[in-house]
Amino acid sequence: MRLGDSLKLYVSNHAHEQYQHRVGERLSRLQLVRVVRRNQRDGLIGYQNGNHIQINQVWWAYDRKPQGLLLVTCFGKTTMHLPAALKWAIRHKDRIDLCNMAY
Repeated sequence: MRLGDSLKLYVSNHAHEQYQHRVGERLSRLQLVRVVRRNQRDGLIGYQNGNHIQINQVWWAYDRKPQGLLLVTCFGKTTMHLPAALKWAIRHKDRIDLCNMAY
């Protein structure tokens, strides 16, 4: 399921809270949904594979639902390839500080 204009996006409460904490933008949940949908329409979708998606440099974990994509959590804003970094961290028994990632 690729992210197209007709696909609905939903943001969980947890994803909203993590977005505010990790990205540092204090948006209401409705404002965040509007920003994400606008980024979707503007074609600002980067990597999308498995359960990870990058939308305008912000990394999310998502779940496929019959009605669209549910953004489950927000990892934060970074230019690093987060899925590869997570795999590296697991392989080396290390961790990634999601609150202090380089952008």
